[in-house]
Amino acid sequence: MTAGRPFANTRLVSFLKDRIKAFKDIKTQAEIATEAGFRSVNMLAMIQSGRTRLPPDRAQALAIALDVDPARLLLLALEQDEGDTTARAILEIMGGTIASHNETGWIRALRQESDNADPPLTKRARTAIRSLFHKVEPKGSWPHHVLLSEHEAFFIDVIRVASGGTDPSPTLELIQKLRKLFSMEPTGEDGEEDN
Repeated sequence: MTAGRPFANTRLVSFLKDRIKAFKDIKTQAEIATEAGFRSVNMLAMIQSGRTRLPPDRAQALAIALDVDPARLLLLALEQDEGDTTARAILEIMGGTIASHNETGWIRALRQESDNADPPLTKRARTAIRSLFHKVEPKGSWPHHVLLSEHEAFFIDVIRVASGGTDPSPTLELIQKLRKLFSMEPTGEDGEEDN
């Protein structure tokens, strides 16, 4: 913990710095603060520096101003406000996995293309999804963030890992590749790839 900046080392501060930097040629920090409904434009600077936390009730407005997923920003605010353990406990109690807007699009496509079959994620499917994002090895796991079945949650985890955490939009091209994936016949008895 840094003196005078108790929240400086939180994931929210790092995320905000990156996102505000991405907006530097689009809108000022004062414009972002005003759009987010902060009474003082300095409040955003204080949150970004780690001097104060983002109140969870301000997460949605700030997410809209920064054009990010409100669920993701709320998770970061809860981690900052209550700690990582409490944030994860809240998520588990409230249904386990909360999907971002883009992840919800992937789940809709998965449900549509599988005729709502809730298919398990086989080795072949995992490899195909990872290839959509040109990834070979996973970079690590993400914290669990809509109520999803166990299989759907696993698909989201694979998408997160395969995309390098970029929260990709379910584009037409990627949906068509997903559709092709579900039209493939399994090669083993249990739906797994043969080794």
